[in-house]
Amino acid sequence: MECAVHLARWVGDDRRPVTAGKVLRPSDIAAAGAAIGVEAPKNARSAALLPALHRPWCVAVAAGLLMIGTGAVTAGPALPRWASADESDVLAGWLAGLRAVCRAESSKRHPQSVAILVLVLLEVLSVDGLFDGRDLRRAVHKRITADDVFNDGCDDKMFRQFLSSAADEPLGGLLTLLRLFGAVIAGSGEAQITPLGRWAVSQLRSGMPHSAGPQLSAAGVIDLLVMYGGGTAEMEWKLAWPWLAARTPEVAARDLLNAAVGAPASSRVAAIEVVDGAWLAVEAAAAALAGSGPDEALTLVYEGMPGSDLDSRIAAVGASGHPEAETLARALTTFAGSGRPRTIDRPGR
Repeated sequence: MECAVHLARWVGDDRRPVTAGKVLRPSDIAAAGAAIGVEAPKNARSAALLPALHRPWCVAVAAGLLMIGTGAVTAGPALPRWASADESDVLAGWLAGLRAVCRAESSKRHPQSVAILVLVLLEVLSVDGLFDGRDLRRAVHKRITADDVFNDGCDDKMFRQFLSSAADEPLGGLLTLLRLFGAVIAGSGEAQITPLGRWAVSQLRSGMPHSAGPQLSAAGVIDLLVMYGGGTAEMEWKLAWPWLAARTPEVAARDLLNAAVGAPASSRVAAIEVVDGAWLAVEAAAAALAGSGPDEALTLVYEGMPGSDLDSRIAAVGASGHPEAETLARALTTFAGSGRPRTIDRPGR
């Protein structure tokens, strides 16, 4: 937070121009860096490409220390009272800043990637205490891959970038980020969570994607899809499946489409995609069964239907409401138990 405050004070009451990407212009990078003790490389092309500058910038904007308007940034409403702010306001600003940095450093397709990595690492440390770096990496990886929602929401590229930074510190990128925020103490290949990090666990968990429970309203399901679906049909299916499975396809479709009436375009698209998803996936698999055969159909079901394993995916076929669902599910069950080679079992899939 200290660097974010210094950066905001450097901006002060001036209106400093920002780029279309809402960061400082290249000509201001050196001066902004000097204000927070960061030596920026000469000829830096974008402030967004310099983590030591961009992270405090994200924190300052999220905490209200800076305010970005049309083409310019000024001091935000929180800056004048920051020195006398109470603990709850400081914690709120800190958390907003951490979330903003996580979003900024995630991919557009997987906007929760870094937040998931942060949460899982802190959860592992909060339960198991002091960790050797390599053991911690394995524990984080195991926790993410065991959770379908987290696994699908975490970009593999982000995982490699943050969890494999250096041979002597396998969690270097992620630990550097959390050490910057005071959430962990790390060094000599070990990491330990701080009281601030423990507080952050519950706060971050409440903002993580979670599956839609059977009792959630249709409007609530749509909101969940818009927030965490990432625009991918597979992720939307995983989020919505517990809710869908508790209803007949006809009732689920009616409720979702009714809830989408009058909603923003993003909500209508999410509802339509989920309504169409099962039908189209089963349609493609049924066509493959009649053409290429059961192996291709099984592959399409495995990749296109929700579930934690093959049996649950085949069960999802039966619950889809498609007129060929029963025939397809029976054929896939027979093929899966036949012992014949299956594409889904090949290494690397």
